Amino acid sequence: VPTFAVRHWMPHSTEPFPLLKRRLRDNSMACAIAAQEIAKLNGVNEVHAFTLGMLLDVGKIALVRIYLRIFELVWQRQVTKARDEQKKDLHTALLELKPDPLFLSTLLNKQSMKVTATVIEKMAFRYLPFNAVMQQLTTPLAKNDEYLPLTKVILKARCYAQYLSLNEHQLVESDETERWFAHFDFSKEELDQLAKCNFDRFHIQIN
Repeated sequence: VPTFAVRHWMPHSTEPFPLLKRRLRDNSMACAIAAQEIAKLNGVNEVHAFTLGMLLDVGKIALVRIYLRIFELVWQRQVTKARDEQKKDLHTALLELKPDPLFLSTLLNKQSMKVTATVIEKMAFRYLPFNAVMQQLTTPLAKNDEYLPLTKVILKARCYAQYLSLNEHQLVESDETERWFAHFDFSKEELDQLAKCNFDRFHIQIN
């Protein structure tokens, strides 16, 4: 269900960033699968881990949809206005204007987790303990507090999903990976298990 829900929420198009939709989909899947595998090894409910891992990027999905939609609306309005007022230079300049990748990247990095937390809260899950976890992911941990077991799983899963993406494009060195995994306190057993997983495909069977 969470897998189909996230696929349904994906924007139909992410032009002029054609690979963004696939990146969002792949990262959601990798995070969910990693969370499930890590949860199994740590006595955490693997269904909860998989579901929250899959939903962790709904904030990014929402922001991408909203930004591209608003850009298109404002751009169309300004192009039409420049044409009607016969401002040729402005009209020509506007036709060359595209969504800003740096602005979108900054928006996602700074706001997406907060949006995810808001969306999950609005979903009002009755039997899934996600709000407390999202609170820990979006606000600094209070002194003497500890991360919840599910929070630890999600932090590791998000880290591993990011590693997979960076490693695919040769953007992370082995020594950097070791320090990164050590920072999130990965065990050898967890890394060995994750190394065996297939993050490219997830087969769903409905009986």
